[in-house]
Amino acid sequence: MLAKAEADDAQPLPDGLSLEGELARRHERKARLQQARAEIEARAFARAQQERARKAPDQPGPPAPPTPAATDQYNYTDPQSRIMPGGGKTRFEQSYNAQAAVDKIERHAEGQPTGNTVLAAVGRKGHGRTVADLEKQADPPAPPLAAAFTERMAHRTATAAGRARYKLRQQTVEPVFGIIKEAIGFRRFMLRGLEKVSLEWILVTLSYNLRRLHTLGAVLKAA
Repeated sequence: MLAKAEADDAQPLPDGLSLEGELARRHERKARLQQARAEIEARAFARAQQERARKAPDQPGPPAPPTPAATDQYNYTDPQSRIMPGGGKTRFEQSYNAQAAVDKIERHAEGQPTGNTVLAAVGRKGHGRTVADLEKQADPPAPPLAAAFTERMAHRTATAAGRARYKLRQQTVEPVFGIIKEAIGFRRFMLRGLEKVSLEWILVTLSYNLRRLHTLGAVLKAA
């Protein structure tokens, strides 16, 4: 009777399901779930490390153990992508955050380039302005030469001159994204994985640069 039962269990069901195949599928799914859990826990640990680095080193009490948030997710088809808001924050999409830098070269009166000065935000700030923001304020004192890059950049964008120059991004950087989306028609990545997506973004920005050079009437010179 046991031999007959084993023989019956080994036969595929009418819908094509077999016990051996179903067990293999469930073992594979369990392994993938364990992999996803390990990745989510690793991300939570990295976030905890960054938060701990931002706090004072002499903060009393032991550090809290890293705990994944209830909203943390893992994508099996493209693990390097992340969930981001889209459509004016009306929905969420699996996305990559593309970055672009626009080079605006300035020149001395003699015509020699002055070089590039990087202006970048190092923190988030709301779009609204308070009364204190509208009042005239003295520039904050400059950080020491040995200060961290983020501290020096924060001071650079906190001065009156720095804020005025940083505001120019509305007419230098933002139009680039508009041209890439509307004129070139690039609105989504077609590939998966950070390496392939990065290559795709390089091709997009290269096409923008070539288009811009053609618009400006650039002429190739012989080497």
